[in-house]
Amino acid sequence: MALTTYDGLVAAVASWAHNKALAPQIPDCIALAEARIKALLQARGQEESTTLATVKAAKGVTLPADLLQVRAVSIPGIAPSIDYVTPAQYAAHYDGSLGQPREYTMVDGQMQLGPVPDAVYSMTLVYQASYPALSSTNQTNGLLTKWPNLYLWGALVEAATFMEDPERLAKYEGKFASALAGINTIEATGTGSLTVKTDTRTP
Repeated sequence: MALTTYDGLVAAVASWAHNKALAPQIPDCIALAEARIKALLQARGQEESTTLATVKAAKGVTLPADLLQVRAVSIPGIAPSIDYVTPAQYAAHYDGSLGQPREYTMVDGQMQLGPVPDAVYSMTLVYQASYPALSSTNQTNGLLTKWPNLYLWGALVEAATFMEDPERLAKYEGKFASALAGINTIEATGTGSLTVKTDTRTP
C-alpha cells in the first residue's frame, strides 16, 4: 500500500518494525510521532482563510480550532488591515469603549479587538493552520503527502522505544533527525514552507 494514507503508514511501520506483536501499538506510535512533529515544526505550510463574525460590545472573537498563527485580519470594504498590538499596548490604547475595530491582540489564545466592536462586523482572517491528525477516518493530510518519510521515521522511533530496542532507536532517530534537517534546509533556502526547531531529544 502506498505511503500516502494512514492505512499505508500503519502497514509500512509494521513492515519496517519486523515485529507482528507491535500491531496493536502502531496507532499509538503514529500519534506520538505526530505530536512530536507538531512540536518541532513551527509552520505547517497550510494557509487558510475564513470569516469571523464579531459580537457587538464583546471584545473577544472565537478563532478556528486549527489556528497556529494569524497572518492577516481585515474587514472587507471597511478596514483593509486590522493591525496587531501587544497586550500591553492594547491595554494602553483602549478602555473598553465601543467603535470600529482597528487593532487586535492575543490573550490566552483569544483575539481581542480594539476598540470593542460597536456593531457586528464580518472580518476576514488569513492564518496558518495545523494539519489534521491522521486516523482510520482521516486517511491523509498535506504533511503526509509532502513528507511521508517524517511520519515513517517518527513512528519507528516510537516503535523502537516501545520495544526497548536501543539499536533500532538510534538508527531511526538518526533518520528522523536527518529528515528534519532536510526540511530545515529547504525552508532556509526558500524552496519550501516548513520551519523546523532544534530537537534536543537523545536516543
